[in-house]
Amino acid sequence: MVRPLFIICSESGAVDRYTNSISAFSVLESVQIVKAPTLDQAMKSGSLQSVMVLPIKLVCVWLADAEDFGKEYSFKCQIQRPQTNQWELCGEGTFVWRSRSHRIMSDIVVGNALLNEGTLFIACSIRREGEDWLTQQYEIFVDIEELVEAGTPAKG
Repeated sequence: MVRPLFIICSESGAVDRYTNSISAFSVLESVQIVKAPTLDQAMKSGSLQSVMVLPIKLVCVWLADAEDFGKEYSFKCQIQRPQTNQWELCGEGTFVWRSRSHRIMSDIVVGNALLNEGTLFIACSIRREGEDWLTQQYEIFVDIEELVEAGTPAKG
């Protein structure tokens, strides 16, 4: 029987080449985006990166019993932007169970269309052909502040 172990999202991460252990750096619980009225103002304030992209390192780990070893599964990674009901596919593929756990890692870049406050949902799903999807979901709260003058976010 396949079951979820954990899902985590961070700004970056690493895999140790000797132990295969994972490290997550700057775990994402929430993000604050400063919205500038113009690109010029964003450049002057130094907040251009936060306006343009949000890099996310997704790590999702699943567990399986011995009877699942050697079986092929499909996976998909998706995001749902705040205040939308649309899931966007970020990655998909297949894998074969070779051990008790299987790790799916994906680099996701959320572009400048992240313009609404609310919850950014990230999901990783797996299934065997013809079966229902099993899903792990992660939530990141998005807070947006307006830039009122160069370098000074509005207080709200």
